[in-house]
Amino acid sequence: MGNEAKPFLSKTNPLNISKSDGEHFSLKYLLPHYWPTWLLLILSFLIAFMPNIIRVILGNIVGKIIFLMNSKRRNIVMANLSLCFKSKTKTEISNICKAYFFYLGRAFVDMSLLWWRSNPFLQKNCEISNQEYIDKVLSKNKGIILLVAHSVFLDFGGRSLSRYPMVSMYKPFRNKLLNWV
Repeated sequence: MGNEAKPFLSKTNPLNISKSDGEHFSLKYLLPHYWPTWLLLILSFLIAFMPNIIRVILGNIVGKIIFLMNSKRRNIVMANLSLCFKSKTKTEISNICKAYFFYLGRAFVDMSLLWWRSNPFLQKNCEISNQEYIDKVLSKNKGIILLVAHSVFLDFGGRSLSRYPMVSMYKPFRNKLLNWV
């Protein structure tokens, strides 16, 4: 399978797509090439069950590291923000950029919640605004297309809404072991 978009299925699976349409386990995932990924997975499992304040602190550290180490990405963000907010000073743009990277780091750390925590846990910790509109339309057996902002926490939307019959699209990781998980 390539890196084309794939559906994330809720338990009600409205498209009747087989779970086997995803990545299959392979013995190659046990080779040394994948050991760092296994270490990351073990670490992410532990992080998923840490208190929120610890995850926030870790996420801020990860965000600061990305901000400092990835000058290419930092320059892209600065350029995009400068184009969007022409009336803001360079200092204001820089502060927004730093805040973005802190949120990005937190999103990376909190990705562990999506992998390891249950839907009830996520639904309890994610707020859905105006849910009554979704319920009203679905009670009439009509479909809904939700257009959401593309942000660093985008993936939480799909899992938060997984109590509904829905499909959410995602781009698979280049690392096939992560896709299998």
